Amino acid sequence: MPNWIKNNWKTKGNKPVENKDLFVRLSELIKARPGKVSFTYVPGHVGIPGNEAADRLANLGALKEYVETVEITKQNVQNSLMNFTEDDLFSSEELAAIAAEIHSSR
Repeated sequence: MPNWIKNNWKTKGNKPVENKDLFVRLSELIKARPGKVSFTYVPGHVGIPGNEAADRLANLGALKEYVETVEITKQNVQNSLMNFTEDDLFSSEELAAIAAEIHSSR
């Protein structure tokens, strides 16, 4: 990221950095935080449980724009978490199929 900033948010190939707005915000947060911030590369889609769960959450976030109303209360979130098992997770393929079905019905 420091090189992108030096190069006016351009990549080594002189192309604009994708999702610049997100990286600008991340840069601001890093500067505002006391102490050192470090990042660790985690390869995707290799079976790391936390990373796979994060991927599923990202897919659910992408579906968010299609959801018109959802009632979320502290109590029903707590109840859901108490009964949550790994079987409750959607696979990436299932999420893609749901997104495609929702998109085609609009």
